[in-house]
Amino acid sequence: MKRSNRLMLLLGVLLAVVAFGGVLMFGSRPGGPSGPEAPPQVVTVVTAATDLALGTRLAPTDLATRELPANEALDTFRDPAVLTNQVIRRTVTAGQVLTAADFQSGNANALDVTRGLKPGLRAMAIRVDSLSGVGSLIQTGDYVDVMLAITDQPDPNKAPVVAEFRDQSGLPATKILDEWLNNTTIKVLVQNVQVLGTILPTVVTEQQANGDNEIGAIALLAVTPQQAELVRFAQLDGNLYLLLRSPEDETAPDVPTTGITLRELTDRWGVLPPRVIITRLP
Repeated sequence: MKRSNRLMLLLGVLLAVVAFGGVLMFGSRPGGPSGPEAPPQVVTVVTAATDLALGTRLAPTDLATRELPANEALDTFRDPAVLTNQVIRRTVTAGQVLTAADFQSGNANALDVTRGLKPGLRAMAIRVDSLSGVGSLIQTGDYVDVMLAITDQPDPNKAPVVAEFRDQSGLPATKILDEWLNNTTIKVLVQNVQVLGTILPTVVTEQQANGDNEIGAIALLAVTPQQAELVRFAQLDGNLYLLLRSPEDETAPDVPTTGITLRELTDRWGVLPPRVIITRLP
């Protein structure tokens, strides 16, 4: 009888030890029923100190920081110095956490374009390629000039003429036909307009896929109604080229230009006109 009691006592002690160990093991885990939850890890993230317009070149005063849980701080920045002098590629509101997407120029969407438009301006689309789009380096938020190149002389065999020709004795030479005149002209039409976005083509032709033709893109420009008329006329009768400006030139005044024709090249810049065969009049 005593032996049986001893066995029961030992069994009870053993069960108590096992139970106590289980309480220690499971109760000490984070979030367990008897242990406090571990506080979430926080990190410092960079935010916008004020509202930032599309194309803003960031200064230290434009940036601030705040704490954020680490699991909510993906793709963010920790040090404001890293973003100083970087250009914002979309409109950002004060207090918004800055992410890598704010500095990337992807396919434009309607919301970003309308938010980037300043009062009185209109969005206008022009087609560009690697030549007319500065090597395809144009990005959302950039400032550009629009240059027109127009000519009605596609035949390279036509003789460029810039003046009246006379022979050595001063007598007038035969008249060159009007259709042989060089009527090429180049002019910067619009200055300091902002790129609201770029759009890559959604449909690629078989010819383009084989590399026969370059795949162009669409640049959306913020222009006034008068500028829109100029650019549209140029689209119909000429070729357009975008000239990339420095971000520091946003408030710079327009620069007067002469425009360039062959006559301007010879008279103003000293370029020698092509030699023309002169025939004496009868």
